[in-house]
Amino acid sequence: MDFWERYLNATPDSEAKKGDRDTLVPETAESPNHSDQTFTQSADVQMLADQLLQSGLQHQQTGTWDLAISDWEKALIFYQQIQQISGQIQVLALLSNAYYAKGDYQKTIEFQQIRIQLAAEIGDRTLLGQAYGNLGNAYRHLENSQKALEYQQLSLAIAQELNNPRLEVAALNNLGLVHKALGNYLQAIECQKQSLKIIRELKDDLVEAQILRNIGNAYHALSDFLKTIEYYEELLACARKLKDRRLEGQILRNLGNTCHAIGNYPKAIAYYQQRASVAQQLQDLRGEEQALGSLGVVYDALGEYSVAAQYYEQRLKIAQKLQDTRLMGQILSSLIVTCNALGDFAKVADYQHQRNALLLGNVSA
Repeated sequence: MDFWERYLNATPDSEAKKGDRDTLVPETAESPNHSDQTFTQSADVQMLADQLLQSGLQHQQTGTWDLAISDWEKALIFYQQIQQISGQIQVLALLSNAYYAKGDYQKTIEFQQIRIQLAAEIGDRTLLGQAYGNLGNAYRHLENSQKALEYQQLSLAIAQELNNPRLEVAALNNLGLVHKALGNYLQAIECQKQSLKIIRELKDDLVEAQILRNIGNAYHALSDFLKTIEYYEELLACARKLKDRRLEGQILRNLGNTCHAIGNYPKAIAYYQQRASVAQQLQDLRGEEQALGSLGVVYDALGEYSVAAQYYEQRLKIAQKLQDTRLMGQILSSLIVTCNALGDFAKVADYQHQRNALLLGNVSA
């Protein structure tokens, strides 16, 4: 998980404005009103840039990203024209974030490099550390691990130099993600455990949840399933504290899958049942049918075929609601195998008929 976006605007405007530069106007006797005119023009440009910035934010809220980007790119030109540093910094952050969300990491890099230039110009080490971290994230997504490692290490060094715990949390977490991408799972876990320790001191449950998930995923990549379960269970408690039902459902699924993988069927069943309940409350039909399917698979593995068939039948009803013929075919195949194991050949024939009708394109069968 990346969460530099959480800190993109961490530098307060009051600090950023220390780098603002006034428009230089020559004082000449021949043009006594030239200074006032230039000042007015600059104020007009500033107002236009601010309006474009706000317009972009409104487009962002409605999900019209292309319009938001268009407004922000125009605003950036105007802020650059009047050398308004704080406006440039804010718009560059928004543009970088937008292109990052769109998966255009080259554009993200382009805008972060401009932020680095501005940070050096105004001597803002915090901004520099943030920009290095964002560059590292973009390069990681481009699978340039060496550059990603280099920039995250620079970000971490600045965070420690400034004794900035927020910046250090982000740098350590993202450095861990680079190590994970390189296959250095133990180093990834070590970085993220350091990050976890700091964020717990800051009492930020949202970021703690992100880091716990990363650690759990790294242990899973190492096939250390007991440690995976330990961190996922901590994450589950965090999700419930945050009242994030969707995250809760995702982690219940992960816990169920991991417990299933190590043969702990009772725990797997408990987690899958909880996941099905959360999905029902969220009216998440996809989540519910997946949980029901997982329950069917576990009961099949236990040889409790009648219970497995019940879960598959519930899942089939949801697939029919979703009009997902591909999924319906898969569930019917599971039911055929399970009912065959039960010796219920009448149902086997019925489910075979339904599956054949699907193959022929008769969805209503």
